[in-house]
Amino acid sequence: MAPRPRPPHHRRRRVGARRPRRGRAGAAPGPDLGAGRRRPRARRAHPPAVRPHRARDPVLLRGRGPVPGARPGGDGASAPDRGRRPRRRARPRGRGRPPRLPPRRRSRPVTHLYNFGISQEDERTEAAALDLQPTDRVLCVASAGDMPLSLLALGAAEVHAVDVDPHQLELTRLKLAAVCALPRQDAARFLGFRPAPPRQRLAWLAAVTTALPAASAAFWRAHRAEVAAGAIWAGRFERYVRRLAPLLLALIGPGRVRAFFAAPTLDEQRRRFDASFGRRRVRALFKLAFHPTVFRRRGMDPRSLSHRDAARSLGDQYFDQLRQMGTATPARENPLFQLMLLGHTLGADVVPAYLSAAGAARVRANRDHLHLHQADLADWLEAAPPDAFDKAHLSNVPDWLDADAFGRVLRLACARARRPARVVWRFIHVDRPVPEDLAGVLSVDGEAGRRLAAQDRFPFYGVVPAVIDEALA
Repeated sequence: MAPRPRPPHHRRRRVGARRPRRGRAGAAPGPDLGAGRRRPRARRAHPPAVRPHRARDPVLLRGRGPVPGARPGGDGASAPDRGRRPRRRARPRGRGRPPRLPPRRRSRPVTHLYNFGISQEDERTEAAALDLQPTDRVLCVASAGDMPLSLLALGAAEVHAVDVDPHQLELTRLKLAAVCALPRQDAARFLGFRPAPPRQRLAWLAAVTTALPAASAAFWRAHRAEVAAGAIWAGRFERYVRRLAPLLLALIGPGRVRAFFAAPTLDEQRRRFDASFGRRRVRALFKLAFHPTVFRRRGMDPRSLSHRDAARSLGDQYFDQLRQMGTATPARENPLFQLMLLGHTLGADVVPAYLSAAGAARVRANRDHLHLHQADLADWLEAAPPDAFDKAHLSNVPDWLDADAFGRVLRLACARARRPARVVWRFIHVDRPVPEDLAGVLSVDGEAGRRLAAQDRFPFYGVVPAVIDEALA
């Protein structure tokens, strides 16, 4: 019996061709199943893993790895082996089996060079609290280097800057060398206060290293990436804020931020701040970004938060202090506000005192009067001779030390200062009282502290000015 010829739609279709639709009139011929009975549906094969029109396109296949089921050396258009799963490769046993290694501990990469790249303290407040005079020898915490350099620029005869972190002292040396080796506007651009191309900063580094000690020059040559990005942005806190600033700008709007900094009067600046920054979404961002768990892991040394009162939200506290910064003093004259929000200052004169025209000239003339000491503050005070200094700036050491350690620092400061002397310290989280045994020696002027804090350009800290009486018990 001759085979029945196949209709045209039974011919083999090319890959990718559509299956022709079948109606009742065009049903495929077959055995008569009788009235009311349907032809059994054929079992469909598994669909190919890659669509044919994509499998033939080498551009779409680029970067996607091998196509399942494709032949080695082919173009990936062949269908996979349906119905079979690939065999698992047998694991080696006995001598050929690799030894099991102990689990590797994940170490957190170092993402910063030091804790602070910018001193978050207003040097004008410190100068007023200390009643700075041209004959004063001042002891201060070095931190990011801005405060000792600014106190020297504002008229101190001699400055002793102490810090336990050697990298903070290297940053202080770099800032001093930049002021001495470059024009003051170029020094501001080199350090990162003003914009500059990375290649230009590296070109300036060659001139700055000539004014550095050999060890410091080698240190900064080994950290050219931090120099190229602006050395002040290599701090832990600054890097965290720099990641946070674009989110804040997106919530507020660049136009509103520009209008805020361009406010002609302080009253208009307050109105624009409340309209732009006072939104609930901004407060929500502060609560998340400055939650203690997040902040101590990414933005701040955990030791500075170990003594804070956890009853108040840190995000709410920082937002209230940001509002004081944006409403109490002109924002167009506030370098820290501009740096934290914009990443640079808005002018060559909106800089710390040592980068101003008069301040830079004084620093160059008295560069040998700045003395840097790597030591714990209490240890340095204990080793210092009597009458070692006239004024002392202790930064916010109460936030970092417990009550006993802070009391020891105050006792040593009273013992080593030339009397009468002035001392000023700050705090964010803990306002520690003066120890009882110093009640007749060290007197705090609370009213002066509140007055100074109200006009401070960086009002994240409380200000505590004190006087060491001449008659020391």
